[in-house]
Amino acid sequence: MAEIWPCKVLITGRATMYSKYYLLYLLVPFTLLEIAKARCLNNVYNSRLKGFKLDTTVLMIKVVSDKLGCLLECHKEACCRSINYKKTSTFRNEPNCEILHHVVHNSSENALMKNSSFDYVYLVDPEKEYNASCFANHSEDNVRVPQQSCASFYESGEREDGVYTVDPDGFGTFKVWCDMQNGGGWTVFQRRQDGSVDFYRGWSDYKVGFGNLTGELWLGLDKIHRLTTSAAQSSYLRVDMWDFAGTHAYAEYKNFSVASESDSYKLSIGIFSGNAGDSFSNLNGMMFTTNDRDNDVNIDHNCARRRQGAWWYKACGYSNLNGRYFATLNMTAKGCRISCYHWKNDYRTVMKNIEMKIRPS
Repeated sequence: MAEIWPCKVLITGRATMYSKYYLLYLLVPFTLLEIAKARCLNNVYNSRLKGFKLDTTVLMIKVVSDKLGCLLECHKEACCRSINYKKTSTFRNEPNCEILHHVVHNSSENALMKNSSFDYVYLVDPEKEYNASCFANHSEDNVRVPQQSCASFYESGEREDGVYTVDPDGFGTFKVWCDMQNGGGWTVFQRRQDGSVDFYRGWSDYKVGFGNLTGELWLGLDKIHRLTTSAAQSSYLRVDMWDFAGTHAYAEYKNFSVASESDSYKLSIGIFSGNAGDSFSNLNGMMFTTNDRDNDVNIDHNCARRRQGAWWYKACGYSNLNGRYFATLNMTAKGCRISCYHWKNDYRTVMKNIEMKIRPS
């Protein structure tokens, strides 16, 4: 049973004109009606920025079924003035609703990025003033006391994916994305999802990191070193990957660590398990290579230049997870695209999403 309830919310093309925006009649299930009435959506949102994402501080991230659900989540949060809604999900229960306090009018225009996976929607009536206390009360790490790792947060009872602050070794804090699925406590250090970030970069960028914790990401080799060498126990590495058909595979490795810059971030990696095939074990002991720092064993080429990425290359080999992002098969770029040969025993596999993450064993 449902009841019609008038609410001012912008959903372009499915409502009666309201000023320059729209009046939406929201169909509310009867069981939720009293809750909805208690939070009357007397708001007008601008949703014309389809295919855009505001690259700014995310107060929190939610799992919703559609864009209207994301707006409802925004309405419930006093500090929410806009949202980034991810239109297509890669896997079930993927967080897809980013709650923001910034709006495009008070953020750098450079922060509004074209991204076909997202729609950006912001509140225009009644307008809410900027409130710095929103970041104190709803900071990215939700004012949590920094822990050594995402696993420490998981052990303390945290179960929500999101941005947390860690200090692995007592030498200073930094923010990370914690994945609390698949046993929980995973610290994500690499993510590919839409090609919005260029991964063909030099040594200095891979050293400090680049991208965004909620989007495409390379956390930085210095941080990966700290995360994998500070704990008394060794680390697991997990690599999750999806193709454009939605097929998922994973690989896990024991005893994963990355040495310091003085050792060129040498890779140590142990026993493999998973269903993606093993395209990584042969790189054990290899140093990191970028287009301006050649540490591979190929005497004819710098593998980073040849593969247009950056990696623990040996002789340019079986994996290139920081290679170029392609949404379709491009045979002219066969050696340059993101690849993990042993998943399907085929370099031509086109990958849509990859996440690399670690946790203590």
